[in-house]
Amino acid sequence: MAIFYEFGQFRFAPQRRSLLRSGEAVTVQPKALELLAVLLERRGQELEKDVLIDLLWPNQAVEESNLTVTMSVLRKALGERAQSPEFILTLPGRGYRFVGDVREVGDEPETLVIQQSRVSIVVEEEEDDGKVERLGDSEMGRKEHLLTPSPPRFVTPSRLAIATLSLVLLTGGGYWWRTRQSAISAPQSAIKTLAVLPFKTLNPATQENILGVGLTDVMITRLSNVGSLAVRPTNSVLRFTDQDPLQAGRDLRVDTVLDGSVQQIGDRVRVTMRLLRVSDGQPLWAYQCDELCNDVFKLQDTISEQVTGKLALQLTGAERQRMTRRYTDNLAAYQAYLRGRYHTLQFTPEGNRQAIAELNEALRLDPNYALAYAGLADAYTGASEWLLAPREALGQARAAAEKALALDDTLAEAHSALGHVMLHQFNPAADAEFQRALALSPNSVAARFFYSEYLAFTKNTDKAAANLRQVQQLDPLSPTAGAFLVWCGLIDRHNDEALHEANKTLELEPNNPFSRLMLAMAQSALGKRAEAIAELEKVKPMMPTSQLMGTLGREYALAGRRNDALKVIAELNQMAKQQYVSPFDSALIYAALGDKDQAFAHLEKAREDQSEWLGLLGVDARLDSLRSDARFADLMRRVWLAQ
Repeated sequence: MAIFYEFGQFRFAPQRRSLLRSGEAVTVQPKALELLAVLLERRGQELEKDVLIDLLWPNQAVEESNLTVTMSVLRKALGERAQSPEFILTLPGRGYRFVGDVREVGDEPETLVIQQSRVSIVVEEEEDDGKVERLGDSEMGRKEHLLTPSPPRFVTPSRLAIATLSLVLLTGGGYWWRTRQSAISAPQSAIKTLAVLPFKTLNPATQENILGVGLTDVMITRLSNVGSLAVRPTNSVLRFTDQDPLQAGRDLRVDTVLDGSVQQIGDRVRVTMRLLRVSDGQPLWAYQCDELCNDVFKLQDTISEQVTGKLALQLTGAERQRMTRRYTDNLAAYQAYLRGRYHTLQFTPEGNRQAIAELNEALRLDPNYALAYAGLADAYTGASEWLLAPREALGQARAAAEKALALDDTLAEAHSALGHVMLHQFNPAADAEFQRALALSPNSVAARFFYSEYLAFTKNTDKAAANLRQVQQLDPLSPTAGAFLVWCGLIDRHNDEALHEANKTLELEPNNPFSRLMLAMAQSALGKRAEAIAELEKVKPMMPTSQLMGTLGREYALAGRRNDALKVIAELNQMAKQQYVSPFDSALIYAALGDKDQAFAHLEKAREDQSEWLGLLGVDARLDSLRSDARFADLMRRVWLAQ
């Protein structure tokens, strides 16, 4: 089904690149129509100039003036001026936003499902090896062999449409379609959101579980390169393992779900997949490879191409190139990368250690594996201030991120990883890396979240909050974005708003320890000392981290419980014998106790360590009692000038 956009007197067909005004054709340069397509697909969004240039002129050195001229041509065709826009708003110095009312319509409301058979010219597809692909069913376990001629199966009342389709195909040459698809349907409305559900494994106690999670993560990474499609991040979909796919889709608030299973038998891999529309459960595509499905690289290419095709997504050249890039042809390196990603997603100390080991193994097998370098950078940054001292971990992370970019400067994950490292190193150059990552992959949840963290650290809280709201749109079930919105409120000293946001975040996941920590901090900011202490004591068994202990010790100190505060400092010192503990946590307690000398001594040690939380120096209300001291201003200068 073709999709059309109607706005004002205009009707635009993006697939045909045709523009009508009141039914009459408008002559417009092709590049201006490409610009219109991008603006309409991302209507309501702020599109920065660099992003538009990358989309319209991928892999070309183009001046900003080209975009200005193209926009002028488009405005002229639409009969509007920049000073009084009806459709396209200019954001001075930044970019543009399509603000007109848009109606999205299709010219064919019915759904046609085509099943394969080896004899029908219209509805059958035959593979080169003589085996007919199997059609996925609403039950994943059901697999029907289509080895004998069978009549076409249609799910539609419109026999005339079917006959017309047959006639067109016959008169067009009478050739058999030769693709690897098994079910096709046209979506009734534009698809904007997708969840790739965890690949089910028949033997979850084996290596299949690692393969299933790894493949899920890789497919999410690939499909996230499509700017017009919001793909739910891996962290959010993993909780829906072995659950009903349609209910999972409703919970994740998406239009479609990609559901599948994977089984490994010796060296053989069997994969079954289906793409479902959540609104009515209609299968849009099904795929099964149950013979020798060992070419995982080709498998990913097939799934990516088929999914984007079935969703009628219009890919730019740059998006298509990024989505289909394999990064390695070494199967052993790829498998090590999958294992590394699986362990990264466990968010445990042992998982993090294993992830670093597996990703290093992938790079030993293929030293030019850019995506593995980006993954290794994230793993080392994740280990910072948890398993490893920050200065050690961040040095390794930065080297890996820079190596990834030396191999592929268009890898959004590498720019995001480098920006995250630079943020922890208090390096303002992080801003440019995040901007580049988001220009390459506007729907990257990780890049947008890390950028929000940077903006909050630099007290650009309005922009940080706007980015966090976008994270919530991309990942509606994540409590982390809401928790960091609490941070933004506390930074601005809007404590009532922070408490409201904390309670709202807890509705998503009532027992999330980080969300409960933020609730306690909001309560503390409002002087609700007893409530904050009770909350922190309740959360401590779930989150026995130095960050929580430092916050609890500070509350004891402010409540006049000096001995309890000193006991927490002793606990932190004992913990530091087994793992890295940031001196920042003890500094908070000493500041609350009124011991400024010890507070500054620990803050100085945190600076030397490159402790992440020292990035909050300029904004954290918990340090307000130290700001009038000359040592504080000196420390601030040295933190944010550190390279």
